[in-house]
Amino acid sequence: MPDMHTTTAPKAASTVLPASGSLRDEIRDATHAEHEDLENHMDLMRPDFELEEYARLLQKYHAFYHGLERFLLGRAAQQSGFAEFYCRDRLKTPWLASDLRALNAGADAPADAPLQERLAALFASEQRLLGALYVIEGSMLGGSVMSKQFRKRFELAPETGLMFFTGYGSDTREKWLALLGLLAQFDHDPAARREAVEGARSMFRLFKEHLATA
Repeated sequence: MPDMHTTTAPKAASTVLPASGSLRDEIRDATHAEHEDLENHMDLMRPDFELEEYARLLQKYHAFYHGLERFLLGRAAQQSGFAEFYCRDRLKTPWLASDLRALNAGADAPADAPLQERLAALFASEQRLLGALYVIEGSMLGGSVMSKQFRKRFELAPETGLMFFTGYGSDTREKWLALLGLLAQFDHDPAARREAVEGARSMFRLFKEHLATA
């Protein structure tokens, strides 16, 4: 099993995969229902989605990412290789705070102790944490699509409230491939695969729960 405390680039994955395919494919297939359920719950493509709702959505995102990224920074300080990977150049709370300020919406740091406790319980292992990061980073792919809709509908630009959904911009593909490289390290490790899949499913469920209750 690879050392999860290293901060070096992941090694190239073997071209010989198990019969069940790559870990990336397994997570994608295993979380299909949770992914669709979350998208249907949010329903951001509906024609009556207004700017005020967009601002409220960003406030919910801000509350979640504030807690999540505090958790990840803590894990990184404890030498978690995957948390370090994320915290190095992928923090999104500043983007959300910038968007909320641009929209004149509240961006105060929320009390997130309960969320911190849930995150610690759900993502105790490194492999579960990696599964969670698959969900978080995968959302950046969808965000780039949504940014085009919001840019047109609300006449927004990154500096006027669209920084989060713009995400990594031209670096999106490179960032995603780096995450997939981490997943590929476990293509041949059944126990790690199970943990990563459960971590991804838990992240989908936790985020939906947050949106419903925040």
